[in-house]
Amino acid sequence: MRTLGVKNLALEALKGVVTLDGTTARVGFRGNADMGSHAAFRDFIAALHTEVVRVGITLLELDLTELYFMNSSCLSIVAGLISTVAGSLPPARFHILLRTNPNLRWQKRSVQALCGFASDLVTAV
Repeated sequence: MRTLGVKNLALEALKGVVTLDGTTARVGFRGNADMGSHAAFRDFIAALHTEVVRVGITLLELDLTELYFMNSSCLSIVAGLISTVAGSLPPARFHILLRTNPNLRWQKRSVQALCGFASDLVTAV
């Protein structure tokens, strides 16, 4: 059985719970990704990327439906992940699904911008 060697993100203001289902890794975020969580979020995304590549994941699903706010610094971390994946060859090149919440206004433009980095790899629903 495959497992991801990355710990859940467990800050007071931001949670990220990782699950694995076959070749899909899912992260359910809840809370606010802002300057108070920037360093931990950066380290979490870096560790997640390393593990996704190591295990051979083909789809990384980032569930943002309960992520109430993400500042530009944290958005740039996600953009950096997308850019790195887009510039990689398989198995380090995988698809990314951004699951969004239509009731959270910040997500519409921000997620559209993230999808624009690699429209062949990133999908938003």
